[in-house]
Amino acid sequence: MSEQSFVSEAIQLHPDDTVATVRRVHVEAAGPCEVVLGSETRPVELGAPVPFGHKIALAEMQEGDRVIKYGQAIGLATRHIHVGEHVHTHNVTGVRDTGQGEGLATKERKKSDER
Repeated sequence: MSEQSFVSEAIQLHPDDTVATVRRVHVEAAGPCEVVLGSETRPVELGAPVPFGHKIALAEMQEGDRVIKYGQAIGLATRHIHVGEHVHTHNVTGVRDTGQGEGLATKERKKSDER
């Protein structure tokens, strides 16, 4: 995909991640975003501008679903999150906030190992 086709770029750090981190953003960032994982790229449509360094959803998430980054649970969705939506404190509660800390990461690792 050509760089001119995309106004923003995000990086997915692990194949199991449900979010990617925005690493290049255009002021009018609603629209196409190129998501990079290793040498692979794929498009994700952003519904609204997302600030540099913030996360975007790569998968539909329902309230209570684990938000995965680095292949680990980093929080829980507090409401439905659409693909391409900004993922931040307005729709995710951190692992520390849940009081489940290690439990979330451990459960996710076990689930990933079963695949």
